[in-house]
Amino acid sequence: MPGGKSAAKIAADHHLSSGAPYNRVVSAIDNLAVVYEYLQAISSNVPVEELLGFLAPEIVQEEMPNMLKPQGDSRGRAELQRDYERGRQMIASQRYDIQSSIAMGDTVSIEVIWTGRLAVAVGDLPQGAEMRARCAIFFEFQDGKIVRQRNYDCFETF
Repeated sequence: MPGGKSAAKIAADHHLSSGAPYNRVVSAIDNLAVVYEYLQAISSNVPVEELLGFLAPEIVQEEMPNMLKPQGDSRGRAELQRDYERGRQMIASQRYDIQSSIAMGDTVSIEVIWTGRLAVAVGDLPQGAEMRARCAIFFEFQDGKIVRQRNYDCFETF
């Protein structure tokens, strides 16, 4: 390790120097596992309380402009909770097929193909049809919780 420091000491120094309280060492691999579990929880349609367990209280999720949200969107925890519940009414089932992932420090980046089967009609798509999007999602972590999520969702035409 650089300068003879242990991985735990480097992580501790990083957290302390950023002004964030240091509770435990969380590795990039730990954060990557959280992302995989988070996406699986969404795919499994878990209760919102379970999903919120992945998120820090100060979570900010940014959705870049796309076909569904031409102006993009920025949401905090309360809005994410509301929109997750709304989404559960619109999407009968969904899955994330992870194409690639990179984890470094407190950041995880993934490329996924999202597929959702509609519970209601959307645009020209009838109930039961599938929507697809290619997505790049960037997660930032603090103490094992997601504090920031940025989505770049490229939906197939519908």
